[in-house]
Amino acid sequence: MECAPSQLVPQGPGIDPAFQGCALTGAQPNAQTVSGAAYLQTTFEYTRSNLWRNWAVVIAFAVLYILVTMVATETISFASSGGGALVFKKSKRAKKSVKQAPSDEEKVVAGESTSSNTSATAAQNEEEALDQISSSESVFTWENVEYTVPYQGGERKLLNKVNGYAKPGVMVALVGASGAGKSTLLNTLSQRQTMGVVSGDMLVDGKGLARDFQRGTGFCEQMDVHDGTATIREALEFSAILRQDNKIPRQEKIDYVDKIIDLLELHDVQDALVSSLGVEQKKRVTIGVELAAKPSLLLFLDEPTSGLDSNSAYSIVRFLKKLAAAGQAIVCTIHQPSSVLIQQFDMILALNPGGNTFYFGPVGQNGSEVIKYFADRGVQCPPNKNVAEFILETAAKPVKRKDGSRINWNDEWVKSPNNAEVIKEIGRIKSDRSQKALQSNDEATEFAAPVWLQTTMLTKRLFTQYWRDPSYLYGKLFVAIIIGIFNGFTFYMLGNSIGDMQNRMFTAFLILLIPPTIVNAVVPKFYNNMALWQARELPSRIYGWFAFTTAQVVAEIPIAIVSSILYWLLWYYPAGLPTDSSTAGYVFLMTMLFFLFISSWGQWICAFAPSFTVISNVLPFFFVMFSLFNGVVKSYSEMPVFWRYWM
Repeated sequence: MECAPSQLVPQGPGIDPAFQGCALTGAQPNAQTVSGAAYLQTTFEYTRSNLWRNWAVVIAFAVLYILVTMVATETISFASSGGGALVFKKSKRAKKSVKQAPSDEEKVVAGESTSSNTSATAAQNEEEALDQISSSESVFTWENVEYTVPYQGGERKLLNKVNGYAKPGVMVALVGASGAGKSTLLNTLSQRQTMGVVSGDMLVDGKGLARDFQRGTGFCEQMDVHDGTATIREALEFSAILRQDNKIPRQEKIDYVDKIIDLLELHDVQDALVSSLGVEQKKRVTIGVELAAKPSLLLFLDEPTSGLDSNSAYSIVRFLKKLAAAGQAIVCTIHQPSSVLIQQFDMILALNPGGNTFYFGPVGQNGSEVIKYFADRGVQCPPNKNVAEFILETAAKPVKRKDGSRINWNDEWVKSPNNAEVIKEIGRIKSDRSQKALQSNDEATEFAAPVWLQTTMLTKRLFTQYWRDPSYLYGKLFVAIIIGIFNGFTFYMLGNSIGDMQNRMFTAFLILLIPPTIVNAVVPKFYNNMALWQARELPSRIYGWFAFTTAQVVAEIPIAIVSSILYWLLWYYPAGLPTDSSTAGYVFLMTMLFFLFISSWGQWICAFAPSFTVISNVLPFFFVMFSLFNGVVKSYSEMPVFWRYWM
């Protein structure tokens, strides 16, 4: 390395250049160049003989880490054991229930029938709750509904001229083989399709769908998507407060939630965390969250019996039947229902692959109406045969008439008087309901709650989520403390020599060890919350993008401030950096802003990426660019023009 004239010493007038030497460490007297080997040996005590030793150390560390990983993989299990006990939040109600000793059956006084009294009270509470279920006289109709999506450079039609209606107090089952379009039709009717082209008429009382249609309907996801850290009561109250009409008093909404909890028979576990619930209990919570919103028009359910045993499935369908009896209109997809379950439904809409209707009509006593439709066309249902299975098997296998021609069940339905009757009924509904339906003076709004209420409720839920899942916060604090200690005590009490000045720059640079760890923690947390919002809470019009983004940012501020304070205290003073208020205060402010930036940076990266795959691909790029162009490795003035003006 050749020294610049400014690095030669001594400096001054009349100095003989022959007696000037380089000020860099490792330079020989009166030498104006420094060899790289001498510089490294003097500055870092490193020689070329250390090369193979260091290489062996790196290989040894790699082998050690692999061995530890292998042993840990074989010996440590992170899967939860047992049947999964319910986890309750810490509350006075939970403590009180624990303190209450179970009653001794032998001490019950003769003549006192506690079970009968309890069952009578439960029946009365259920009846009161059903009476309060929001019901409406509005009728939802769909006519000639088609849905087309882009497919391999062309188009593919998933629904083909589907007709039907949903009346109050009627349960409609959407059945069909896998891939026939049951869930597609349900998502289309509930206005949840985000791609493709939807055509046809979907009307409420003969009028087009208003802006508040989605929040006026309930949609129960098949996967039971919820915030796992919320309790059952909190999940229902969150839905009720933000989705019921804003004019309804808050206490009235809470009282309604009490009724729904009693109706769902979840009173004893209302303070249990959703993540600890069983499959049937989660399904009840999913239904309860939608009922808490008081859907004024319709309740959609996507395969509510999937994943349940026969008893649990029957329990859920019986509960839906009670809702229908209370005046709730229900449209439900159901996969391979038993003969007992299919009898609970009032009507069936059966689809063939390609989204073609081949039956829509009443089920009848023991499936009599369905059996009659196919019997009139030459196909007899065997005695005691499951009607749902009979429909699907008949549509799947080739059936010939007496003259030898094959029956096309899609065309058979289109030409049948049953289809003509359905179209006639839809026309009658549109004509009658358009005259009877009252015009509301209230302007339809997309969200029931104002933006401020959405933001405060969601922010409160996020703080609760962080409190009940503290590993996320502990991870941030751990990184700040460990790296702060490592940085501060590695460069303990720096002096003012040339080497110390380099170390002062380097100790500030080491804060860049923090972003990869913090960002990789922020991304999955934000991604899960965003997935919940996009999958269920935005389509249900619970809250909008402003409330979501604001709550996510606000919830990160406290932990970012605490982490920055801990890191700064453990790094700044042990390193012996300037303690005057102006310098120390400025560095503290920059440290705090940097921690705030890390969290928001991780959220920004996650927000624009469509999937985890994209995120994992772009994160290394951001980290590398962040490390190279921060001004420490190369100052801003020395950067090439190409990078300087846009990086």
